[in-house]
Amino acid sequence: MNGCDALSQAFLHFPQIGPKRRQELLAAGLVSWQDLPEECPPQLTSLRCAWPGINAARRESLQALTEQDWQYFAARLDGRERWRLLASAWEEAVFLDIETSGLSCQPEVTVISCWDGQELRLFVRNENLEEFLDYADGVRLFVTFNGAQFDLPVLRQEFHLPEISPAAHLDLRWICRQAGYQHGLKSIERQLAIHRPADLQETDGAEAVYLWQRWRQQCAAAARRKLLRYCAADTIALQKVAALLLQQYGFPQPLRRLPPDIWAGLNQQLPPLPEDPAQEFRAAPPLPRESFPHTINDLEDIQARLQRFLQRKK
Repeated sequence: MNGCDALSQAFLHFPQIGPKRRQELLAAGLVSWQDLPEECPPQLTSLRCAWPGINAARRESLQALTEQDWQYFAARLDGRERWRLLASAWEEAVFLDIETSGLSCQPEVTVISCWDGQELRLFVRNENLEEFLDYADGVRLFVTFNGAQFDLPVLRQEFHLPEISPAAHLDLRWICRQAGYQHGLKSIERQLAIHRPADLQETDGAEAVYLWQRWRQQCAAAARRKLLRYCAADTIALQKVAALLLQQYGFPQPLRRLPPDIWAGLNQQLPPLPEDPAQEFRAAPPLPRESFPHTINDLEDIQARLQRFLQRKK
């Protein structure tokens, strides 16, 4: 089964189609949208009145699949079938995670990590955070863990935009729940036997806040590197979790795209810290003033962002 096949077998977003009627379609040999005839089959008497709406949904879905309109499916697929979108858009999926300055009502975004399976992109406050918006404009599908409740609202607040990207969004937390995996990402990693690098196994979100404070106040180079490694590890682990979930749904192809050592790229780009406890307290040279972009609270900056957003919506 390829990705398109997986998505074309999703029926629960069609009008008046629930699990029971989907089984009736399967029993009639109607496995995918391509199998649906224009006229309702005689054995499906319970669907005769709904057939015009089903046909309309079939045409819309086929067009969206042909155009790879992932937003269409992200907005419509039943939670039990969202894994099918992940299977279909796997090659375009970018796994995203953020770190913030804390749990205040208006936390600042400190790091954004994006991993597409081949390239790791990191956006850091006071360095290149502004570049994230240009990068996000080219993404077709963002995959997060609990991003609908946390990452995306915080990013919209950070950049003062109603949307940060034209990309579709898929929250893996709910796909995990449908597959029987509860709790947070790190708990699910342990359930799936995914092991993080030794220097990150005890790191959590609370330590990430502390690491940011150490870097901001003391320019401790080791704190900065560990913070970036931690955020990047979240996105890499998220892709591995996604691949293992798809394997459980009978879709093994994505596993071929993952390297045997999923941490090789991370360790090459951001090597682990030396095993020297004193290293954390060595300060790095202060960043030059030009490394700090103007504040996004500037009215002209916010207006420019909104103008770009409106142009994108046309």
